[in-house]
Amino acid sequence: MKIALLPPDAVGHTNPLLALSRELLARGHELRFFLQTEMHEEHLSTFHDRASTCVFGDRNRDNGLGEALKNVPAYEDQDETDQKIGDWALYSYQDKLPENFPKMLEALKDYAPDVIVYDPVDVLAAMAAHLLQVPSVSHLTLPAFNVHPIAMGNDKSAAEAMEQTRQSKTARACNQHFIDKYGFDFLANYVPASYHNLNGLSICTGIKEFDPEMPECVREIYGDMDKDCVYVGPMLISKEEGRISSLNPGPKCEHQAIDEPFPHEALEKHKEDGKTIVYASFGTVATGMLWDFPERPKLLINERSTGKAFCRPLWTRLTEAFGDKDEYVVVLATVCEDPEALNGIEIPGNFIVRRRCPQLEVLKVADVFVTHGGANSMMESITAGVPMLCLPYFADQFANAETITREGLGLHYANPVADCSSADLVESVAKLLEERERFVANCQRVQKSLNEAGGAKRACDCIEAYVTSFQGHQVNPVPKGPVLQRCATNELVDSFEIVNHEELA
Repeated sequence: MKIALLPPDAVGHTNPLLALSRELLARGHELRFFLQTEMHEEHLSTFHDRASTCVFGDRNRDNGLGEALKNVPAYEDQDETDQKIGDWALYSYQDKLPENFPKMLEALKDYAPDVIVYDPVDVLAAMAAHLLQVPSVSHLTLPAFNVHPIAMGNDKSAAEAMEQTRQSKTARACNQHFIDKYGFDFLANYVPASYHNLNGLSICTGIKEFDPEMPECVREIYGDMDKDCVYVGPMLISKEEGRISSLNPGPKCEHQAIDEPFPHEALEKHKEDGKTIVYASFGTVATGMLWDFPERPKLLINERSTGKAFCRPLWTRLTEAFGDKDEYVVVLATVCEDPEALNGIEIPGNFIVRRRCPQLEVLKVADVFVTHGGANSMMESITAGVPMLCLPYFADQFANAETITREGLGLHYANPVADCSSADLVESVAKLLEERERFVANCQRVQKSLNEAGGAKRACDCIEAYVTSFQGHQVNPVPKGPVLQRCATNELVDSFEIVNHEELA
């Protein structure tokens, strides 16, 4: 088969897709990665001789946070309905979606794939598969199907957040553009940031046990789709196999001491000497795209602060909590490209600090993982049997943190900068160590389910079977929303009529 893959610019979403890609390539399939930016290109262009890349976005355009900040109007200049949704979503509706979709569509037409595999945060890929009538696989790297980004880390219910998106003037104008040009109403057919096609296949790298109840507002659109989601567990990939350690946009800083080779032998020696190994990493979003930006009256996505205001206090507290305590060795991955990221933070002698750490290898010897709780990191820690102290920053990390505590896999603080002091770090890590047997047993219990889920091999089996049986996409048959009403027809271009059209002006 010819398989089109559309990875987002996010490490935690991309690495499982690369693990899946390796299995697809091993079965003789041909792959092409379709990229909105060149951020992945250098890495993916050398991934395999049967895997090519296509950058369909504008190479000369800053596709990161800077572009959003430059193009989104100031809060006071936004329509009242736009003020209720995040500025990153506003930027997408205003610029990214209308501009990138025709380029993506043409690139996919030229390639003529047998199946499109995409991350369900990508509405363009979902719509392209639908319009081209190509089998679509939503590759979900969250713990479960019903962990929906639109309701993450804020005080809104999924229903409230969905309604605010539907009422956003900019979102509605963007939606109208797609109805007029392509005959497709994405606000009526999709849950924002959870874009699944009704006749598509959903593959999740979590397990069914992690799945909360489907919100009723989601069920009105997707029905019982969650029951058909295929849970395959984590799909892990090593550095030697092509793992990406970071995808920070923007310039890289000059070589610093934290860029020296990782001291594998020294860490092994510390373990042999009976030291307690604490590994700390806060992922790639807080340390990358959201590291620093001007203060704003509302959220960009669902962060509580800049990554800088999140990481630096917690790094400092880690040094205060465990610095020069002979029984501990702390491995800290900063990931950040800011050359001044650690300025003013005194690094104790028992700390190993690197910009990038070989996470899978470090977890093999770690006793505790102090983590932001990204889904990929959570699954890797469970697989390694390492109890977690979760300090969430962004997106699904808040829900993942609750899962970690609920399943007995570790502990968490819902608002770590406000609530997790140096003393709290000491106390929490001590509890994880004192009750390590219980936490490890729970990791092993969950790991058993993850291992039995089948991983990349089962995912490939399901993709191959799905493509063989695919009979076409259809629109959601249930009319939804006060703005748009669907006609009783399956014709692609003539599927919609507009109600209260003047309100969209």
